[in-house]
Amino acid sequence: MNISKLQGKKVLTVCAAGISRSYSLMAYLKFRGVKDTLCAGVLTNTPDTMKMLGDWADVIILTVAVLKNQEYPKEWEKKTLVWDVGDDRYFRGIHPDLETQFAKYLADYEKE
Repeated sequence: MNISKLQGKKVLTVCAAGISRSYSLMAYLKFRGVKDTLCAGVLTNTPDTMKMLGDWADVIILTVAVLKNQEYPKEWEKKTLVWDVGDDRYFRGIHPDLETQFAKYLADYEKE
């Protein structure tokens, strides 16, 4: 696959939660050499965070078309692509071994 149009660009992938569709696209691009790629979810990040990330990005890829209909900033339209992969029916998990380790680290952190 030729990804030369994305090489050297800051790419933000977006879905509802930032856990499955946008995360998978971020990983897909990173593993193909698009290093400055981040993912985010509009429901799991604050509007201020989404604005910061959107302003940072050279290219924004929405994995859900309906997101563009929701108070989408006009200044981002020219740098936005829509790659609609449909409703979130994909894997959304954290590996159980990692979840156990993260829970321990979080509990230790909360005690400090």
